[in-house]
Amino acid sequence: TDPAQAPDINLGTFSMPPGRWDSVVDAVVAGVRRFDYPGRRLSVGVDVAFQGRGALTRFVHQRYPETGCAIALEVKKFFMDEWTGVPHRDHIGALQRLFAALLPDLQDCLGRPR
Repeated sequence: TDPAQAPDINLGTFSMPPGRWDSVVDAVVAGVRRFDYPGRRLSVGVDVAFQGRGALTRFVHQRYPETGCAIALEVKKFFMDEWTGVPHRDHIGALQRLFAALLPDLQDCLGRPR
């Protein structure tokens, strides 16, 4: 995918049973969109830059089709200098806060107590 067109965060859902985990995917998309990332809102897509065809997600969905939900996540390299490998620590911290902020929504979505 052209980097200019790729979302900041892409969710790969290829191996998910159709319709089974839509509420979980929707919760992650909504949480990313709502998160107050420093200076902007992040863009999020589903199956845009890649579809999550990896072995781990396939294994989870084949082995546990009713109870296993694995979402492949890809984060665009805005959190580092891709050429030197030097991380932008403030961006790494913001991404940690984003992923932590998704947990309550996922727990609600899955019907589990916090």
